[in-house]
Amino acid sequence: MSYARMNQKNVAGSIASPVIVAGIAIWQFYLFVTFRNVQGGDSHLWWAIATGALACATALLVFRLSCDVTLPMVCTSPQQRVQRAFDQ
Repeated sequence: MSYARMNQKNVAGSIASPVIVAGIAIWQFYLFVTFRNVQGGDSHLWWAIATGALACATALLVFRLSCDVTLPMVCTSPQQRVQRAFDQ
């Protein structure tokens, strides 16, 4: 599905999803850094790591689903490209 076929609501939602999850990750990391007790903030670090990984996965998923899979992806070596140029 390409962005041209998506309506405005879907585009806004697909952009907002990774941004919101990344914001939560940044907020958890901020809580970890500013936690007063030395040993008590470990859970904030783990939440920051987990939500950061989730933000990356969400962004990758949005990117992969937004690509138009109907277009052919041509992967040829340079030698094949040169040969095709001479054949034309």
